Amino acid sequence: TTAYGVDHYVCVSPYRLAGVTAPVEERQTVPESYGGQWYENPDHPLGFTSSSESQNKYVYFPVGTNHFSGGAVQDGYAASGHVLSDDVAWRDKQEGKLPADFVAYKNASGARSWFMFDQEVVALAAGVTDDLSSGARRDLTTTLDTRIAAVGDEVTITGRCRNGRDATVGDDQDLDWVHWANASNRTAVGYVRLDGGALSVGNTERSGSQQDVRQANPDTTVTRQVFDLVRHHSATHTESLAWAIVPNVRAEELTGWASRIAVLTNTTQVQAVEHRRLGLTMINTFTDDGGTVGPCRIDGPASVIISRSRDRVQISISDPTHRANRIVVEVRGVPLRVVDGAKEITVQPARGGVRLVIDTSSGQGRTFSVTLADR
Repeated sequence: TTAYGVDHYVCVSPYRLAGVTAPVEERQTVPESYGGQWYENPDHPLGFTSSSESQNKYVYFPVGTNHFSGGAVQDGYAASGHVLSDDVAWRDKQEGKLPADFVAYKNASGARSWFMFDQEVVALAAGVTDDLSSGARRDLTTTLDTRIAAVGDEVTITGRCRNGRDATVGDDQDLDWVHWANASNRTAVGYVRLDGGALSVGNTERSGSQQDVRQANPDTTVTRQVFDLVRHHSATHTESLAWAIVPNVRAEELTGWASRIAVLTNTTQVQAVEHRRLGLTMINTFTDDGGTVGPCRIDGPASVIISRSRDRVQISISDPTHRANRIVVEVRGVPLRVVDGAKEITVQPARGGVRLVIDTSSGQGRTFSVTLADR
């Protein structure tokens, strides 16, 4: 509750929540849009009342129209991906299925991944863009992280730019790394650039009422220091970024941290990174065509983790869309003998490696793993 909780949402802009890519625009809340806690239109064929299925689907909890959201796990490591898409409210409003006075907003487009290792989370974004049906485009922001601190906390922000200069709180800078530390509660987070353009560093005091988050809350004013690290995307460009988020690190450790991690590819089709020290490769493929990363070929949307030790290879696969009956993964340069594996995985020899056929028909997004060794 110190780092997050209601006070976090009071003081942090809803457009600058950690990890969010959003168009630069102002959206109205449900009470602002309709003058009440819900959209009332019981005479419409969809029957909008306070507790109707349509209210939940379109007003309270509109879900995205792309099904990729999830990932794979392996021995404490994890890969997660998400495809930015319009929600069902915007889609059905454009198709004329919703009333004329129903308020809907168009989202950004792009692919996102978070690859979670032992000391860092690698955050990727690719193809971040916006394309309104009218042909107009909006600027966008991607917020790498947002953190709050009490007004009296001793917060320090340090960093280094690519040209060797010290980073400062301010607008777009060609950063190499940034370090945020709160000495009052002994917390710290480092941010290391792996790829992508300039980011802005913010640290300001912001105030608000807890009723701004939920009208049933008390009208209690809260003030916090708010730190954010934001990438501004131009409306005229399709952009990407790759950063490592490193908790509990000293600032002096961040120089050279980027050498631990290689961004293998960062597109809307495939996002993949390799952790050199851990011998781990993590891959998200987002399209029906799948993709190829080095010696690995995947035939459709999937999340894959490959770990290598001296004589063994462990491969973990999941279907984050929850819609595939099977996933086929071919990996060259790995041994053929199965040491252990899920019964849903069939291992076949392939040219220079193995072909894994994973039955995901009843997996519901869970991870299937196999361990291979030399004969």
